[in-house]
Formats: sequence, C-alpha cells, structure tokens
Amino acid sequence: MKRIAPQQRPGRGYGLIAHDRHAEDGADRPGKFEQIMAEVKKFVCSHCRYLLEASDTGYPYFLSDAGKPQFLNPSAPAGELEALIQQSAGKALTGPAHEAFLLERTGKMSEILCLACGGKFKRDLGRQEAECPGRKCHSKNVAAVWHLEGKTCPSCKTGHFKLKRLTAIA
Repeated sequence: MKRIAPQQRPGRGYGLIAHDRHAEDGADRPGKFEQIMAEVKKFVCSHCRYLLEASDTGYPYFLSDAGKPQFLNPSAPAGELEALIQQSAGKALTGPAHEAFLLERTGKMSEILCLACGGKFKRDLGRQEAECPGRKCHSKNVAAVWHLEGKTCPSCKTGHFKLKRLTAIA
C-alpha cells in the first residue's frame, strides 16, 4: 500500500506534521512537532440525538522497532520525537535519512466510526484499510469521525449526522 504522508493545515490542530504542503513557498517539509490551534466538531443525529465529538488533531504516533504504534504526546517538545528516532536508529539522523525515517516510522491515526455496527476504532488512513475490526462486522462502511456530516447514524439507522458546533481550542 502506498504511504500517504499525514498533513495538517497551518493554524489548526497540533501534533506530528510529516509533510507540510501548505508552506508559503509550496515546498514539501519534513515532519516536526508544532503547537497550533485545534478545531473540534460536534455531530448530532437528527433523529436519536446521538452525539459524537471529533478533533482535527488525530493521534500522532511513532512505530516502534516491533512495528507497534507508540502514541506521542502532542504537547511534548520536539525533542521527544528526535529522542525516539535516535534511540531506534542508533544514531542521530539528518537530511534525507531523517526524512526517510520519518516517512517510514511516523503517522497520524484518525478516529473511525463503523456506520454498520457503531463501533469506534483508530486507523492511519494512509497505511491501513479502514475496515471495522469488530469480531462479526468487518464492514467497509466506515467514516472518519471528522467527516460524519450527512452520514446515516449507526445507532438508530434513521437519522443523519449534522454539524452541531465547530469550536477551536489552544
């Protein structure tokens, strides 16, 4: 599967930015931690009033040597990620080697809602298929919680999610 670099929009969210294609000069920048403002959306079902909240920050992570995601503290200083890279690589990396390591070992998971069974789970949509991990479900009818507007509610199967409120937090 092709690796899709996680992205953030300047001025919104915080956490790992593996590539910033929104730079002033249009250049592709390697990943870094950056403290910026987060957006939070609240979605409510038009029928049963089921309420879900979503943030655009996601869950930044670093893949351990064993291949398991190690979630990063989004408010931690940039040194946390660099220390993990140095520990895993056995040395400090710079330039193209650093960028390649970031693309291979970092990402951002999103919260996903199964529209068939209502289960919630996390996936890095650039690395993993979004299929419900439920023991009996395995539906591909899923949506990132951030993009629920207009989707059918899995709780009542009648209503549709509407954006109730959009807020920003620092």
